[in-house]
Amino acid sequence: MAPETPSEKPVTAIHCHSYDHQKALFDNLSEDLRHRLIIHTRRDRDEKLREWMQSRGKVFLSVAFNEGQDWKYDVCDAQILLKVPFPDLGDRRVKRRLDMGRERWYDNQAMLEVIQAYGRAVRAEDDKARFYVVDGSFQRLVRNCWQFIPDWFKEVLPESFVQCQVSRRERIALGFRWRMPASSSIVFV
Repeated sequence: MAPETPSEKPVTAIHCHSYDHQKALFDNLSEDLRHRLIIHTRRDRDEKLREWMQSRGKVFLSVAFNEGQDWKYDVCDAQILLKVPFPDLGDRRVKRRLDMGRERWYDNQAMLEVIQAYGRAVRAEDDKARFYVVDGSFQRLVRNCWQFIPDWFKEVLPESFVQCQVSRRERIALGFRWRMPASSSIVFV
């Protein structure tokens, strides 16, 4: 991610979802960008997290840091969700639930993880960070989970997402409430 201005040095986290995705992303980035990356393994997670949190202008290729982290204010300026974190289809419990027709549970679990990831960098009403979603399945996920998504999260979704989900009458009744707040935004790439 390039800085918005030459003097700006954003601190960015990329949620990779798995070590395989982390490696694939690293392997496919150009050499001239790799010096900005901080990559962790299962063994040095905490050390690399501390290094990234104290850096400026670095990009953290993270795996399984979408919960339990407090990256508020200037700790993290932007996050990129590389892939929607759907539950593992190889898990027999997940497979069993899907075999029982629990697709809504499957989607809701993924949306909960997306919201958790978003919340790592936006921790207070006056906090702000950009959140980019690169996975094309995010739009379908929003549509399938719309009624269960908290209002505060709906408010930061791109206007095009909201217009697809809310009827014209509801938009008029809600008025300004559905406009993107100045503090944060989600960008669907």
